[in-house]
Amino acid sequence: MRKTTNDLTLRAPRSGMIGFRQAEVGNIVSAGQKVLSIVDNSNIYIDCSVSEQDIGQVVLGLPTTIGIESLGKSFTGKIIYISPSIDSKTQAFAIRMILDKPEDSIRSGMFARTKINTILRSQTLFVPKEAVLSLNGKDRIFVVNSSNQVEERIRASLRGD
Repeated sequence: MRKTTNDLTLRAPRSGMIGFRQAEVGNIVSAGQKVLSIVDNSNIYIDCSVSEQDIGQVVLGLPTTIGIESLGKSFTGKIIYISPSIDSKTQAFAIRMILDKPEDSIRSGMFARTKINTILRSQTLFVPKEAVLSLNGKDRIFVVNSSNQVEERIRASLRGD
């Protein structure tokens, strides 16, 4: 009888909560069949993509704000991973953030919006990417001066390269 009881004890390779039970009492299961899903929400990670033009300002440890829309709450976190290469399908870099203090109300798979605040240089003028024209290795923009006339402004690089 003791061997039979030990055969009925399930042991998981890690701690967590039972997320979904795929067998009920009395069911017959075969070896290797998935019986339970175990969920560990003690560390919540947020994975997202960052465009090539923005990845230069993203650094490890940078603080982030993560909004979980279904909860109507925002949380703080930080960047813990930046992919060393671009994804050829999305043409973006993968980054991972971790929440500083996850709450029990957060569930794996919830949709999140992230906000990354980067440091901007003082005395810097920003223009939309579409407003910059590259010609012969020089970036150009056109501005309307005080006389209401269009002027071309040329710099070797307007992106801070």
